[in-house]
Amino acid sequence: MKSQASHSSTRHQLIFWATLAAWLVLTMFAWITAGTPGDQPAPRPPRHGESLRQQEKSQSHAQLSASIVPASSSTGNLILPASEQTWDENSALFVQQRLAELSTGPLLHMLAFAESMPEGDFKTTAWLQVLETIAASPQDASLLEAALKKTPLHLMPQAWSAVADGRAHHDPNEAMRWIATLPDSSVRENCAQRVASKWGAHDPTAALAWLDSQPADEHWEPLLQSIVASWASAQPSQAMQWAAQMTNSDANNSQPSLTALVERVIAEQIDP
Repeated sequence: MKSQASHSSTRHQLIFWATLAAWLVLTMFAWITAGTPGDQPAPRPPRHGESLRQQEKSQSHAQLSASIVPASSSTGNLILPASEQTWDENSALFVQQRLAELSTGPLLHMLAFAESMPEGDFKTTAWLQVLETIAASPQDASLLEAALKKTPLHLMPQAWSAVADGRAHHDPNEAMRWIATLPDSSVRENCAQRVASKWGAHDPTAALAWLDSQPADEHWEPLLQSIVASWASAQPSQAMQWAAQMTNSDANNSQPSLTALVERVIAEQIDP
């Protein structure tokens, strides 16, 4: 009996040591295949209430974000290449889609998105689009002022044009009053013609009524042509009928040229 007990104890000891040896071998194999601790970033401790799966997903997301523009929680800017040299048509399409999405919410997010883009033509186009959108929103006047202060000096002529376009969308009359306050005469002239053109396409009757109230100076004729040209592009038959009626009137000697202007615009639409 004593011999049998000793034999059983020895067998249990052999099983124990064999199991321990197997565990050590498996542990060493796992350590070798996983690499040394310096090869991988140390995992951060999970946040309160965060599961291990959520932690792994967050770390994977952080590694992806390392090669792109830093993300912003307010803009969702997560897939822009860090350099515009690597951009393609898909990147440009994404920018337009993202700007359209952000234009429906707080415009501060739209501005932050454009500001986060890498320098280059894509950013310039996006920045001007943002200025136009903000300018069309009177309640965001302070945001527009802040955006204009961030605009590079060499872009200011284009920036004023974008603001004029935005104000024209909201209230062309107010846009014309704002243009009159601009200090630079060439900027005023360019912006006024842009607003007149947009106004003529949208509401030519109101645009012409406004023009009739303006002094007949050297800017009057170019503004009239801008209104009529955009009207002819949007509503060719109505514009032609109006121009023909004005041609038969002696009220303004410039009217025969308006008929030719409408005909030219219509011809360009047919055969650009």
